[in-house]
Amino acid sequence: TSTLLTLLLVPCLYTLLEDTSLLMARAWKGRRGVAPAAVTLLLLLAALPLPRVADARSSGDEVLHEVHGAWQTAGAKRVSIRFPVGTLEIVAVDRATLSADVAVCSGREVGERTLKSARRVRLVATRVGDELRLRVEGWHFRFPGTTALEGKIEVPRELPLAVDMQVGDLSVCGVRRAARVELGVGELTFGGDPASIGSVDVDLGIGEGQLVEGGRNRQWAGVFGGGFHWDGKPGGAPVRIKLGVGEATVNMEDGAALEAVVPILRP
Repeated sequence: TSTLLTLLLVPCLYTLLEDTSLLMARAWKGRRGVAPAAVTLLLLLAALPLPRVADARSSGDEVLHEVHGAWQTAGAKRVSIRFPVGTLEIVAVDRATLSADVAVCSGREVGERTLKSARRVRLVATRVGDELRLRVEGWHFRFPGTTALEGKIEVPRELPLAVDMQVGDLSVCGVRRAARVELGVGELTFGGDPASIGSVDVDLGIGEGQLVEGGRNRQWAGVFGGGFHWDGKPGGAPVRIKLGVGEATVNMEDGAALEAVVPILRP
């Protein structure tokens, strides 16, 4: 499935999800005024497979523009990341540096206008109090000739983390401290250190989820209010995961917190 289909169709489904959540809540409580067709439609949407955003380097998509950055985290007590659409891999590592590598990609031939738009994408890091914030700016939806982002980010393992992404594939691994991870629509994978994480709470709107832990694989499905809770080390770091529509995988096996063999960036 093409990236274009992902960017066009999936956000529409997510908007429908938000606009009709109150109606669904009333339906479960047996109140009047809820159209049966709306309930049926949403249940059908929950069964639809989500399109995936392909990795540009593995799919042969053209890289139109790349941006890189590295920032020291001395004095920061937490890191937050905002990313619009595409694929994003976040790895927690044993370095006091926030590093990022983002590419603007396209699976089709683009014109000069799209290329100029891609070159406007940039990384912006700011300090707000004791929080270091990183966001991607300059990306805009364009039709035809829209682009997607592919990002790889390294964060310090010893700092709490917040991630906010809109649409795409999100992977976060190596986490030992408190984390809040949010994805609007797509596929979310989280890997944490079971010796450090105290709890994991997953809030899933519509979709499926699975927890891998202790050699077991537990699965669940949710339609408005689905989710899962995992208890780990007493007094350990809390993790909160929120996914609007899609598939969530939480891996709490030993070794799930190991950083990538090949680092993304070195300061």
